[in-house]
Amino acid sequence: MVTELRGIFNGNLTREEIDAAKQYRLGRYQRGAQTVAGIAGSYAGRYFFDGVIDDYYRIPERIKAVTKDNIIAIANSMFTQNIWGFGVLGNCGKDFTLQLQDQIAPLWKGQFIPTTQLKGALSHGRAI
Repeated sequence: MVTELRGIFNGNLTREEIDAAKQYRLGRYQRGAQTVAGIAGSYAGRYFFDGVIDDYYRIPERIKAVTKDNIIAIANSMFTQNIWGFGVLGNCGKDFTLQLQDQIAPLWKGQFIPTTQLKGALSHGRAI
């Protein structure tokens, strides 16, 4: 994951990868539009959180409009803030969780929660 994201940060995306991602997203959109529940769910997501009703028929053109520069800018913006969290689901143990946390921490360009602080939170059953 870290290697792939660093590649995106540095612009290492091929036209084929971008086209494949767009096709995948367009297919998911089309499958989601096959039922009333799927359409309602699509509308509800943005409306529930933002009060926005998306123009459902413009989604395909929005997918097609995504560019390499968009992807790089968004990926970089996600990791420039000193705001992040890491969660696990299941019983994988504290040590494994801490190893994973240490592996992804460099994505935030040096901004990460010290392992000692994370251990304290884990021992109290709190999420970070």
